[in-house]
Amino acid sequence: MLSAVEVSNGDVGGRVVEWNGREYMVRGRGYLAGLDDLRKIALKAKSGHAGLYLADVATIHFGPEMRRGA
Repeated sequence: MLSAVEVSNGDVGGRVVEWNGREYMVRGRGYLAGLDDLRKIALKAKSGHAGLYLADVATIHFGPEMRRGA
C-alpha cells in the first residue's frame, strides 16, 4: 500500500530547521489535496474489473498533529 501512495504523490519527507532561535518545519508538498485523493489511489486493477482502491482496505482519516517538545 505504501508504494501505491508514494507513486500517486510527489511528496517528500521533511525536518525541522533551527534558524535565529526559531524552528521552521520544512516539507515537500505533493499532489494529493485531501482525504478523497488518498481514498481513490488504485492498489490493483484488472482489465474489465472495477479494481481495488486504498479505501477498500484501509480507514482513511486525519491523525493527531506532530508533538513538539516535552
